[in-house]
Amino acid sequence: MTQFTALHTHPVLHIDTGASPAQLFDTALARLQAGADLLDSLASIHVTDADEQDLNRFAMAASILLRDGVDMLEVVRGTI
Repeated sequence: MTQFTALHTHPVLHIDTGASPAQLFDTALARLQAGADLLDSLASIHVTDADEQDLNRFAMAASILLRDGVDMLEVVRGTI
């Protein structure tokens, strides 16, 4: 088995599958928390006050962070 697996969001970025489950979990948790925080911020603004491009940026950043976190948790699940 290869030691690295590509992220779904960016195939040139890889997860070290040889890292400990705790390290992978902590890294995934940080990304999931950052993504959730972005969505919380987005939910608290008035859409009429936001530029469409800004909304797209928030959504893209949250999507990347959440997808990376899920990818890492999938690697952890495979190691247990």
